[in-house]
Amino acid sequence: MMLGADQLTTKEKNLFKSILSLLNERHYEAKQYKKGLKNAETILKSHPKHGETLAMKGLLLNSMDRKREAYLFVRKGLKYDIRSHVCWHVLGLLYRSDRNYFESVKCYRNALRHDKDNAQILRDLASMQIQTRDYKGLLSTRNQLLIQHPKKSNWMAFAIAAHLYGDHAKSLQILNAYETTETSTGKDFDLSEMYLYKNLVIEESGDIAGALAHLEQIKDKIVDILSWKDKKVELLLKLDKLDEAEKEARELLDLNSDNLKYHEYLWRAKKLNPKTSDEDQLKALTLLYEELSSKYSDSSESKRMPLTFLKGDSFVKHFRAYSIPALIRGIPSLFQSVKDLYFDHEKVHLIEQVFLEFIQNLEKDNTLEEGAEKEPPSTLLWTLMFLSQHYCQIGNTKKALEVINRAIKHTPTVIDLYLIKARIYKKAGDAKVASEWLEYARELDLADRFLNTTSTRYLLRADLIESAEKIISLFIKDSENARHNIYDMQVMWYEQEQGSSFYRQGNYGLALKRLISISRHFMDIKEDQFDFHSYCLQKMTLRSYLSLLRLEDRLLGHKVYARAAEVIVSIYLELHDQGAQTTQGKKNVQQTTSKQPQKQTQKQPQKQTNKPNPSQPKQQQRQPQKKNQNVKKTKKWIDFDNEGYGLIQVPNPLEHAEKYVSNLLKFSSSNLKTHLLAFEVFIRKKKYLLALRAVKKASVIDPDHPDVHRAKIRFFHTVSLASGIPEQVLKVIELEQQLPSLLNGQDYKLYNQAFLDKHSASFPHRAAAAEMILIISPDDKSKSIARYLLEDTKDTNGPQLNDCIRVHKVLQSNFDETIAAGYSTRCLAIFPYATYFNNGSSSEISDHPPQLDRSSDTSVETASGPDSEKQQK
Repeated sequence: MMLGADQLTTKEKNLFKSILSLLNERHYEAKQYKKGLKNAETILKSHPKHGETLAMKGLLLNSMDRKREAYLFVRKGLKYDIRSHVCWHVLGLLYRSDRNYFESVKCYRNALRHDKDNAQILRDLASMQIQTRDYKGLLSTRNQLLIQHPKKSNWMAFAIAAHLYGDHAKSLQILNAYETTETSTGKDFDLSEMYLYKNLVIEESGDIAGALAHLEQIKDKIVDILSWKDKKVELLLKLDKLDEAEKEARELLDLNSDNLKYHEYLWRAKKLNPKTSDEDQLKALTLLYEELSSKYSDSSESKRMPLTFLKGDSFVKHFRAYSIPALIRGIPSLFQSVKDLYFDHEKVHLIEQVFLEFIQNLEKDNTLEEGAEKEPPSTLLWTLMFLSQHYCQIGNTKKALEVINRAIKHTPTVIDLYLIKARIYKKAGDAKVASEWLEYARELDLADRFLNTTSTRYLLRADLIESAEKIISLFIKDSENARHNIYDMQVMWYEQEQGSSFYRQGNYGLALKRLISISRHFMDIKEDQFDFHSYCLQKMTLRSYLSLLRLEDRLLGHKVYARAAEVIVSIYLELHDQGAQTTQGKKNVQQTTSKQPQKQTQKQPQKQTNKPNPSQPKQQQRQPQKKNQNVKKTKKWIDFDNEGYGLIQVPNPLEHAEKYVSNLLKFSSSNLKTHLLAFEVFIRKKKYLLALRAVKKASVIDPDHPDVHRAKIRFFHTVSLASGIPEQVLKVIELEQQLPSLLNGQDYKLYNQAFLDKHSASFPHRAAAAEMILIISPDDKSKSIARYLLEDTKDTNGPQLNDCIRVHKVLQSNFDETIAAGYSTRCLAIFPYATYFNNGSSSEISDHPPQLDRSSDTSVETASGPDSEKQQK
């Protein structure tokens, strides 16, 4: 016999109601779990088979992280009272907390069978349906809620459900019906947001003219007038009403002349393109920005924008006019504002000539231009600072260091100079010395969080993990449990850098632990949507809510997730290639030559005891608590896989790699590396058509990229040697081979030679062709040709450090050690600061920072102010 609430005494009914109130969000957030548990146990002493009380006890235990007991009690409650909507509702809440959304929806539906008009269950079901993007079910549920409670939030929720379902007409019908019930007069924020949302629905329905007409109708009722103006320009441009659009764009520029978006509106209205080479367009752009610069004399963007399209003497004249005020004012971010010009080699040369002339004039008569006023000494400092960044950007490490050392000698108390010097060493290939200079800068101003963060990042890039942990612990109250705190705070940049450091050192287990943590953070962000499904409707932030939902739909396309997933896939690929799923990391010969990171890594297990494993569910990380234990007491965390062995001891690493590749293909399909990694996974799994698709998509993005060429040749070479490929698959491959984006009908060996002839002046392209020669024809003659190509580092733009490192690794694996050593010596002459070619040690010519003397309390000057680069970051 099932026991219902009507069998309880009056006192017990009141106790049960107090427990049931926990389902109310307000009480649920109060976390009065211990009191509720005590009330439940009081009822169960008299009625041990009362199903709803058992279920509520399970819900309380779940909130106290005792999940195993929670499920036992809830299922036991269902056993005794299977027709109770409370029991089914509670089971749905448990599944929701474990992110088992589809099971949760099933439980909510079962609950509604026994209480079809329960508003709380309907709201929870609606939240779950929008979380799982079940828009059809959401439409039905929101309709039912509106019928029961025709209040504003339910009207808006019903309209949004119809909009998301794609039924714009129904959404507009709902909004129109709500307008008839609205009695507010004048400007009201909620009503204003509703009108702007309605305009968005009209626009997305395809009726652009109707959206523009509606926008004019609601103008007097809009509070957010800036959004109204912004939308009007967009609609005018879509309707090709360019004169009106130009007028509105200029009004927006009057409000904010530094907003690049408003500048783009003006270009489109005047049919101008700053990237064009058409003379008439360039003249029109020049006249336009002469007008804007005169009108908005304080606008930085109006003065900077002409630098993107001007050429020759006109560029020099404008660049001088743009840079001189910044140098006089002492704006450290001047270089960052023009950094996007460095793709144009002509402009790079002109910039260098201008600044060399500035320095010459300042040293001669302390002026930037002949006949100009005398400048203060600081102007020379900022000029040297810019020039050092310029040389660093173009790869001239020697000159960059010479200039930055002059600047430091001029004013040794400006912290920004040490940041630049650290960046120069980093780009030169010496991460250790770069971290030393950054740490020196940090010690000059210990209260600066940006310096603390940047120093931590540089230490991790130098594989000095223990030193980085000491600095990051400055941000953490509980330094003994630092790893858990970092995970809880979702410090993804730190986990990315630390995971990459472990990867470089060959510690695959810890690398995967850190990087998989990032993946879990993104799952948490998707889970956090629940907090907004009701909040945004109550606050009437409808457009922002819709933007949030669309952001969540493409969340895994974020560059942070993509970077982590790329390294994860690379690790699993290496594990597969090594066939070493039961051993950790690389072989001894592949270990880093630095002893310090190895020692630090060995110390990790002792420090990470009692810390969580982010790759495991939280419920598995906590010890079961005793009945009398105080839940407010700090919980003890145990990491059952301290070194990440469970993550690398997998039977099939390619299956794990494919899971992440699938996400990258779905959300980061425009990224070249996504398709290259997909090719690596599928070619190993012998899924030749999927591998071919990856090569084709990579070819569409960049057909002449060296890595794309490698993938093409390896694919067709692998297919030529493979056996057992179905005939239909071979036919498809033969047809695709005729495509111009692939081999254009050529044999892959001839195509490799044609690629070499086409890109004979490019070192990375020659190296790619040489690598493929070693794969296609590994005979002595071919090896000698490949060796010649690999050792020739000549390049029109100069060889790049990463390309030389890759070639060195190819020589190591295919030739004698003496050949690789000789190549390393030649590369060291080109890159004298690169530790890779110096057995992992810093060069003798590298200068290290002095020991900071803190015996005297002297003030430290920092480059601060509204234009400070440090404050911007």
